[in-house]
Amino acid sequence: MKPIISLFLNVDRTYIAVLEPGPKGLSLLYLESTKNPINLELMDEDDMIVAASEISEIIPNFGLDYQTINITLPAESVMMSQIPGKTGISNEQLKQLIALEIRQSYPHFSFTDFTPRVIPFDPKKTGKHTMMAVIYSKNDLKLCNELIKPLNRQMDNIEISQFAAHTAFLYNYPEKANKTVVLLSIQSQFMDISLIENKKPIYYHLVSLQGTKNIGQVVEDELPKLLAEQVDKIDAVYLFGSGLTKENFMSAWESAMAMDIEAGRLNAFRMVSTNMTPREREYCTRVGHIVAPCIGGALKQYHNIIRLN
Repeated sequence: MKPIISLFLNVDRTYIAVLEPGPKGLSLLYLESTKNPINLELMDEDDMIVAASEISEIIPNFGLDYQTINITLPAESVMMSQIPGKTGISNEQLKQLIALEIRQSYPHFSFTDFTPRVIPFDPKKTGKHTMMAVIYSKNDLKLCNELIKPLNRQMDNIEISQFAAHTAFLYNYPEKANKTVVLLSIQSQFMDISLIENKKPIYYHLVSLQGTKNIGQVVEDELPKLLAEQVDKIDAVYLFGSGLTKENFMSAWESAMAMDIEAGRLNAFRMVSTNMTPREREYCTRVGHIVAPCIGGALKQYHNIIRLN
C-alpha cells in the first residue's frame, strides 16, 4: 500500500509522519517537525504562507507517492461538547442539539458554519448515555486545506488529538485493548482526560492546569472521580503530550500507584517498525510521548463516528 502522511498541528510545532501500512503492520518511513507552531485561530495570510511553505518544504523531501493526507488538531482548539445520547436518536435530533450548543457558545454563527462529528460514548456505570460532539469550524477546515495546497492535495481525514491518541494506544497496546484505561495528555495549560473500556470511549474531560508541576495532584483528584462516576476499576493510566516531563511523569506515576493503578508513558512506536537511521531513531525516542496523535491520525479510528454534514 502507498504511504500515509499524517500532520499533527500541536501547540508547540507541527509534527509530520509518513507511515506505510503493510501485512505486518505500520512502518515508519519518516518523522519530521516544523520550527514554528500553527494556530488556526490567529493565522493571517502571511502566517499561512509561511506555515504552508514550511510544510511543503518538508514533505517533498520524502520523495514518495503517498495515498492519504490526514490532519490532527489539538483538542483545545476545537469546540467540543458532551450531549445527551440515547438509542435510536436521529441525526436530525443530533443536529438540533448541536445547533443549540453553537448558539450558546457562538451566538453570531450558525450550524452551517461548522462541520460536526458525533462520537457515541458507551454508557457510564450509572447507565446514562452520552455523546461527544466535536464541532469543527469550516473556516479551520479550509485553512487546513490551504496548508497543504502546495502539494496539490486536500486532506482526507481530520481528527482531534485525544481521540487520535486512543487509536495510537489501541494499535500499540493490543494486550490492553479490552481493559479499562485512562489516557492523560499533558500540555502546558491543559490536561485531556479520557477513558477507554473494551476499545470504546466512555468519558472525556479537559482540565485547566496551573502549570504542570501539580500533575500528581490532578491525577490524585481525577481518578477517584472516574471510579465513583464512570467505572468500577481502572487497569492502567498512560501519559503523553508535549508538557510531559520526567518529573511530572514520576509525580503522576506515584499518585496512580498509590491507588494500585499501573501507570506508564505512552509509546507511540511500540508496535511500529522502521528502517530509519540510528540518529532518526533517537529523535523518535525523544518525541515518542508527544507524537501519539500523529501516529494515531494515520490509522483508521476504532471508535464510531456519526457525520452530520
